[in-house]
Amino acid sequence: PPWIANKRFWNYVYDNRYETLMRNAKWPPLKVILIPRSHVNSIWKQSFENLHKNSARKIISNMVKKLQFYTNLTFSWNEVSHLSQWWQRASQKSRTALRKLLEEGRLEITTGLWVETDEATSHLFGIVHQLIEGHQWLLYNLNYSPEVAWLTNSVAHSPTLPYLLSASGISNLVVTNLHFSWQQYLTEYQYTDFIWIQSWDTDKTAHTNLNGFLNRIGNDRLPKHSVITHFLPFNSDDYSACGPQGETCETDFNFVDHTNNQDINTFNVKEKSERLLEQYSKTGTTSPQNVVISPMGRECSYESQTEFDFQYNNYQKIADYVNINHEIYKATIEFGTSKDYFESILSKQNSFPTLKGDFLNFADISDGSPAYWTGYFTTRPQFKTVLRRLHSTLRSAEILFAFALNLNAFQSYRVSTLYEPLLNAREAVARLQDRNVVGGTLTAKALSYAQQQIINTARDCWYIQETAVSLLSSHPTQNETYLEKYIYKEGEFITSYKSVTPGDQVYVFNSLNHERVEVVELVTRHPNVRIVDHKGKVVQIQINPVWKFGFEKVIRISSQFFKVSFVASVPPLAFLLFKIEGIRHAMDNAATIYCTSCIIDKVDDDSDFLFNVRSLETGDIQLENYKHRLTIDEYTGLLKSVTQKSTLEKLIVIDFGAFKSANDHSGMFLFNTNISQPIEDILSPFLQNSKSKIIIIVSGQITTELTVLYGSFLHHTIKIFNLRNSPLSDVIALSTRVDFNAEAKHREMDVFMSIQTDISNGQPPEIYIDNNGFQQTARAINVSRRVESNVYPFTSIAYIQDHKTRLTLVTDHAQGVTVLQEGQIVLMLDRSVHSDDNRGSNEGIAENSATIHTHYLLLDNLIEPINNYDESIFRSNFKLPSHTALYLANTVNYNLDIYFIDANRTHLCHYAFMPLIKTSFPCDVTLINYRAVLNRGIPERYIPNSALMTL
Repeated sequence: PPWIANKRFWNYVYDNRYETLMRNAKWPPLKVILIPRSHVNSIWKQSFENLHKNSARKIISNMVKKLQFYTNLTFSWNEVSHLSQWWQRASQKSRTALRKLLEEGRLEITTGLWVETDEATSHLFGIVHQLIEGHQWLLYNLNYSPEVAWLTNSVAHSPTLPYLLSASGISNLVVTNLHFSWQQYLTEYQYTDFIWIQSWDTDKTAHTNLNGFLNRIGNDRLPKHSVITHFLPFNSDDYSACGPQGETCETDFNFVDHTNNQDINTFNVKEKSERLLEQYSKTGTTSPQNVVISPMGRECSYESQTEFDFQYNNYQKIADYVNINHEIYKATIEFGTSKDYFESILSKQNSFPTLKGDFLNFADISDGSPAYWTGYFTTRPQFKTVLRRLHSTLRSAEILFAFALNLNAFQSYRVSTLYEPLLNAREAVARLQDRNVVGGTLTAKALSYAQQQIINTARDCWYIQETAVSLLSSHPTQNETYLEKYIYKEGEFITSYKSVTPGDQVYVFNSLNHERVEVVELVTRHPNVRIVDHKGKVVQIQINPVWKFGFEKVIRISSQFFKVSFVASVPPLAFLLFKIEGIRHAMDNAATIYCTSCIIDKVDDDSDFLFNVRSLETGDIQLENYKHRLTIDEYTGLLKSVTQKSTLEKLIVIDFGAFKSANDHSGMFLFNTNISQPIEDILSPFLQNSKSKIIIIVSGQITTELTVLYGSFLHHTIKIFNLRNSPLSDVIALSTRVDFNAEAKHREMDVFMSIQTDISNGQPPEIYIDNNGFQQTARAINVSRRVESNVYPFTSIAYIQDHKTRLTLVTDHAQGVTVLQEGQIVLMLDRSVHSDDNRGSNEGIAENSATIHTHYLLLDNLIEPINNYDESIFRSNFKLPSHTALYLANTVNYNLDIYFIDANRTHLCHYAFMPLIKTSFPCDVTLINYRAVLNRGIPERYIPNSALMTL
């Protein structure tokens, strides 16, 4: 077993190689680079923001003072967010000193991210946003661009971040925290320095910094987005990382801790130096280079000035002693930066091993067994969903603000009033990309704080959107904010909703750079309405019921509230106006309801009820539109087959279950199943008694949907769209609501949804999963191993396929995904784990909110190649998601923006149709963001005259 071999391995590699090294007189002198460094997580553990700000300010202030005092001392700082907080209060003298230290190269700011994110569960928009935020702050305030990235805390390394770093000019990367088997492999074969290459990158024409360093020319060049990467052995970058015996490093060479340590003096310098050199030399055996990085510090290190004094003076004494006796010890020690390390190894060697792929997943050793950090992919899914919605909200605000500036909409409006909320929103969204926030592994206190940050930021963004849209859409002489952002999606941002009435209008904005067709849903008290588009044409609508399921265990259909659905086809980056008009009756547009246990919640017995409610007949249920015929199992209420009208019937069986947690080693981060009884059938109590599950079908001219309710614990909806010539006509929409609070017995388990098909995706089964919504990676699942080792992060698109059929799933939030057998996809939905897994949170998941999961299921028929030319195209396209899948992923990530115009203010809307661009973008290009270049501290009357577009 790898964890047994692991222990033997350390002794073999380090001790044997070290002895060989000591006997080899020709071995080049060891060069040790001491790198004092520190960082402060943005929101974590105690999560009191002021505490972290104060801690960071102390460290940075001490750093500036001590680097001026000790002229050969260096320092490395990793996050821009706290540096920006220090900068706001720093004196001009301190700012000048910091700039000078950067110019001298003694101070290094690594990566340039606003915070360090989690690479597994973060989405492309969030990573790019905070990268831009950090790099633009450094450029504007310090005229500084990072040259090295150092990933301090991330425990799952995706290839997306190295690509983005390369695109931003960084070609040097330090990583830590790799799966223990990766750690063993890289150190045993001396691959701790390697070139990380994108699996799809074949462009060798670019003359990059890395190619220049390595003197690579012509076809010998490395691909454009290659990054030289150093793996810091021993999965640590604090004091314990000086060598393989971490306890020795921590107890003997952290000179701030005087309980186990004493200062270096004349009497102990020889013994201490030799003990430390032994650790450095053993570290040196993990690489063919003779250069070793020795980090000095950890989170919140150097909060006191005396810590600088203790560490500097003691390490300097050791360095002086070794350097004076370098002929004896064959080593030198000096303070430096990570840039010094890369310059040193690149100047001595021009050939390095290459790696394509990623470092997912991460596992360490706990009590002699592997512990997989795959639980947090699914931890707090509702929080992950709301965070993704916040990205969409900020993106729309950025785009609308930039266009309003560009089109001179702020003529008579004091635009500077929007600067502060926009800058605050940018920084808040960037800060919420912190690895523990985006991964959902916050403590309960931190979660409450982060949720409030999200609400405040969303309100700022709505205010910016409302102002920008009001000014864009009204007459140039009018500067009144007349419309209001319409928010209605259960469980997101708000708990109550606004209803529309006849005479009101809604303005629909498509923030994507391609046309989108979507079903818009409004809530009203007045079902007798019609919708008129910007051309005066009456559009097709569907009136659906508003219903609730409560403690009475029946569905109560409201007689006061209704949902009005209509299809909006909106051109790219354009506004469409829809008017709501009253009519005498809307019976023709009312959906038909089929229900097993429904009652009408009537307030006024004299009023006519709009809907025709019918009972369900026995037998399997069929739902049908122009493309599909779905068969729903009578017994389970779940999908069991799909027939595409043009092809044969496909087996697609949906089911739900749960992995039971082990008694220990399962928590916020870790996923650990019960070995003796890993899977629990959570639906059996409802299936044994047919009356305990309830089914309701709502069928109309636009959509048909079936919802099956397994008590309050699990509600599952399957919806099809009765549309022609639309991507939605190909879609089977799934919505699943999980509420752990509804059933006390559902504890210590991970709930999943399985989709079983007859697709032959191989043995072992292969599944394609996206990395950060940016690129796809094929995963061959080893079904003979424990399930937790086979769970991967799924942020946008996943699919399985054979040579005839592909099944694609699109999600609106990050979650875990795996395969248990051929033809299957298993989606992790939610988890309830109350144990502390001893990975830093010090608590389990004490609270679980009801969570709604949205997925699009897409079934594609693949055309088999008939000649060699088609074969090559087929093989390359076989690994890529379809354009329809990419379109759907964009629509769930970036929602339509709907603005409500009250009936008495509709005259202020000047444009019924307002496109912001003249032509469409190419279909394979996505607009990530379009934001005005705006920095803190600008004069109030300054109006930004440049913008950044990211494609």
